[in-house]
Order: sequence, then C-alpha cells, then structure tokens
Amino acid sequence: MRDLSRRAFTLIELLVVITIVAALIAILVPALSSVRSTGRLVVCVSNVRQQGIAVASYAGEYRERLPPKLLQLTEVNPDGTLESRPWLINALLSRWDSGLFPTSAEGWDTPTGMWRCPEVRMDSDRDRFTHNGILHHAPNAWLFSTVVEDRTAGTVSVFNQAHAGWDGRFAQGDWRRMDTVRRSDHVVALMDNVSTWVGSHAHRDALESIETGCQVVRVDNECGEQKQGSHDRLSRRPSAFLDGHAAGVDSNTEYWFDERSVYEPPEGSGGPMLWRRDVEHLVWYADPHGSSNDERPGRDGPKPVPNPAKKR
Repeated sequence: MRDLSRRAFTLIELLVVITIVAALIAILVPALSSVRSTGRLVVCVSNVRQQGIAVASYAGEYRERLPPKLLQLTEVNPDGTLESRPWLINALLSRWDSGLFPTSAEGWDTPTGMWRCPEVRMDSDRDRFTHNGILHHAPNAWLFSTVVEDRTAGTVSVFNQAHAGWDGRFAQGDWRRMDTVRRSDHVVALMDNVSTWVGSHAHRDALESIETGCQVVRVDNECGEQKQGSHDRLSRRPSAFLDGHAAGVDSNTEYWFDERSVYEPPEGSGGPMLWRRDVEHLVWYADPHGSSNDERPGRDGPKPVPNPAKKR
C-alpha cells in the first residue's frame, strides 16, 4: 500500500499558500483597478478631443467665431408655440454637428457618446447639473461668449468675460474668435467638469464654465468644497485644447499655484494678479505671447447664432 501522507499538504503548508495568494491578490487588485481607471481616462480624453474638433469645425464654418458657451434662445416652434430655453455648448454643438441627445424625464438633455465621460454613470448625471442643463466638460469662461438671441424680435446680444483693465479690449460686444488666440496649443477650450457641494441648496452643482485654477484643483478652497471630478484618483482633468489636441491636465495645487504676478493690459495699468498657469491655460488674453491683441468690441458685430436644432 502506498503512503498517502507523502502526497498530502500539511496545515501549515496550506496556510502559507493561502497567505501568499492573499498577498498577491492584495497587490494585483489595486494595480488592475488603476489600469482600468487609466483606460477610462484615455477614453474620456478621446471623447473631449472630439468635442474640441467640433468646436474647431464650428469656428471654421462661421468665420472663426467660436460657439457660445451658453445660448439663451427665444424662437417660435414649428407648431406655433413660443419657446425660450438655455442651450449649453455641448447640447448646441451636438445638434449642430451630430444629432440630438436623449431627453431625460426632467426635460434636460443627457449627454451621450463623445459628449460624456465614461467614468460618470448615467445615474450620477444629477451631480453634473448646472441649472442650465447637464455638462460633463465645462468651457473656458474667458474664451467663449454668452449669447442672448430673440428670433421673434430679430435681436442678438453677445457678452464676454474679461478682468478689470482688459474689459475695454476683450469684453462685451463681439464674438470670441479662434484666430485671436496665438498659443492655441496651451489654451484649454473644454475641461472635465467639477461638481461641488452647495450647502445653501443642500445638493451638488457642477461648474458651467471654468475661470481659474482654484476651480480645477481637488482640494477645498474658496472655489468650492467637496469637489468631485471624473478622474480625481489619477489627479487628472481630461481637457481639449484650442489647437485640437487633448490631454489629462494635472489637478494638483503644486501645478496650478506655482507663480503669481500682476498682468497689466497693453493700454493702462492696474491689471489683475493671476497665477501663471491660469494665464497659460485659461486667461489667454493676459498672456503677452498668447493673443494677437487686436480684438476690438464691435469689430465684426453680433450675428445670429446658427440654429442649434438644425443639423447641417
């Protein structure tokens, strides 16, 4: 008879094997999770890049005018009813370029396809609500115009943001134009939206546009508390730049709060004090090497916005 004891594991050997397997799992699971997160970041960056291409296509078709970051449109529907509603940049470009979003039960447009980040679940879209719609990638506040158009009255008003001292040159009256920005490979057009907790409302709201790096960084500060972005674990904000390329921009304070100084306008003095990264990525007109410095209000005159509900 064979001695079966020679083929059996002892209890100690089994415990050693189990311990080794458990240790390997503990090492591999976070690594696999990180790989999956990185993969979703790549997909999100690819999506926002396509959005940046849509921005450039729009500007190419309309004499370098960039699409509005927000359009408040009043018009008569085909059935004769009067409608006035806001259109965020993603909803407007979607209808202009690639068809309609599905409409949610609340009546708001739900981003799909390239207009959403795959890291954000459909049931989490409420955290990306901005009171004018759902937005996954917020536009640069200083780069795009806000437009109020009443097609029943034939009126169009264009509003832009600019810091004090620069507002005479880069503020109201005319469309933001793509050809005004020289360092288009540095200037962010669209960036991963961040939701923050609004205590007075007892719910989360998302940024409708991005003005400063303090809205980008993950830590709580004067720009918001309990911030959440789609890729906080990787400290990245998927972003499309004005030249068409896309990348995951660092969301750490060390990157954004690096050097601060006064940026004076070409004419006059007393410009704003800004962080260098803000000027490089957002406040394009304050960069002495980043704009053509020849934009004047009223140069082109406000024009009607192309019908966002009508595909080309």
